[in-house]
Amino acid sequence: MEAVSSHPGSTAASYTVSCASDHEESTFLKRNYHLRWAQLALSVVCFGSALAIIGCEAVPFQHYRSTSGYEEAGLALWPLNFDLRPTIAILSSGCVIAVLNLIYIVAVLVPSPRSHIRRLNILASGTAVAGLIAAAAGVGFAIYLPQSTYPSGFSHNETLHSWTCKWKAMRNVTSSENASLHAPTHFERDCRETQAGFVLLALLIGLEVVGGAVGVFGVWLERSVSRQRSYGVQVEKWKRTTSYSMGKKIECYLDCVSPYSFYAFTYLQQNADALASLGVEIEYEPPLSRKKKHNLTWPRYIPVFLGGINVGSGNKPPWTLPAKAAYSTYDGKRAQKYFGHDFEVPAFFPILSLLPQRALTYIKRQHAHKLIPAFRACFETMWNGQLDISKPENLAKALGRIFSDAEVGEILAAATSPEIKKELTATTARVVNELGAFGCPWFWVTNGEGKSEPFFGSDRFHFMWDFLELPHEDLRLRVEGKAKL
Repeated sequence: MEAVSSHPGSTAASYTVSCASDHEESTFLKRNYHLRWAQLALSVVCFGSALAIIGCEAVPFQHYRSTSGYEEAGLALWPLNFDLRPTIAILSSGCVIAVLNLIYIVAVLVPSPRSHIRRLNILASGTAVAGLIAAAAGVGFAIYLPQSTYPSGFSHNETLHSWTCKWKAMRNVTSSENASLHAPTHFERDCRETQAGFVLLALLIGLEVVGGAVGVFGVWLERSVSRQRSYGVQVEKWKRTTSYSMGKKIECYLDCVSPYSFYAFTYLQQNADALASLGVEIEYEPPLSRKKKHNLTWPRYIPVFLGGINVGSGNKPPWTLPAKAAYSTYDGKRAQKYFGHDFEVPAFFPILSLLPQRALTYIKRQHAHKLIPAFRACFETMWNGQLDISKPENLAKALGRIFSDAEVGEILAAATSPEIKKELTATTARVVNELGAFGCPWFWVTNGEGKSEPFFGSDRFHFMWDFLELPHEDLRLRVEGKAKL
């Protein structure tokens, strides 16, 4: 979508391409609008305060410069141990803060045809940080005056503030010769103004801290929505480069105890790139964020419990029926040859596959980018490696090919948790009750028109390709030469 810049005072609309969701984009724009006005208000207050500081320090400083020459006529108003460094420090701090905030105010108010949200947030943060340093330096210099060489007979220096304030209460002092002494009329005012300048500079420290916090929050907010936009752009690019088609999807429900699930898994993995290039979405959550490392061609494999499917659907495993069991010895060898496998049915077959399926359920939730390698490791360990992965020590060996020892421990512990048990049970019940499953592998396929149908087994892919209207080569007999007439 296109997002309008919330640029205070802008007369030209500013747009930026955004692929974040409408809700996220709207929330960001509202927050940024309020943040921008808050930053502008704080900058105006800081600018005004800085001007006040300059005025409070500049007027007494000018009084000093205009009267410091009186001592040549024997009318010295200022002591020999007079030190102007605190006044100059506060005056300089005020000038720095005023200039910084003026630059920010101009940057915000000048209309721009493009959005500069990030730059303005960075400028606001930099202005606040630099202003904070300047204010703290001015206050620190005024309080902790660096050592200097005192004039002979003095142990400390007098500042513009300290000297004028010593005389501000003087109204009429009579000398021994009955001559009246009066403090200069501007001393009392100079005292108040230098005091006000110092207080304002101290208050500016707090204002700059608030301004910096607002600026940093703005930078964080902008970076957060930028990540969403970048993720959206990557998704859009992925959709274009893979001829993405809304609606063409494949869900594949597998159990490690089923050799036909192993065959289907192998076949889909071999054809995953081709399916993606033909516009079939075999994974709902596409790609590429730092937190969600999804591969473009990952099929959507979903762990289920085949035993639960058989019970829920009233089906019986083929090995429980003598005729089916006898036929399976032939069918299994034929399937292995076709799909490129060569293994013997393990002596411990069949197994109760609850533990590995629960482990895969947890992996799908917490380590989605490793689900395919985990499925492959479980299939290969059981069928090629002849290890009973229903036993924790063997399942640990399988998962240890993909995960660290700590992660394996985490997965095995989670696999026995009530939450994961309930999730696998719920998924199995859903595929039976809602998708009509009676075995594994079970597929739920949606074509380009949004129509969905179930497919069963590892030998129905040509039907699936027809349903998805994908170009493929059907099984045909090849005749050598031509028939004789």
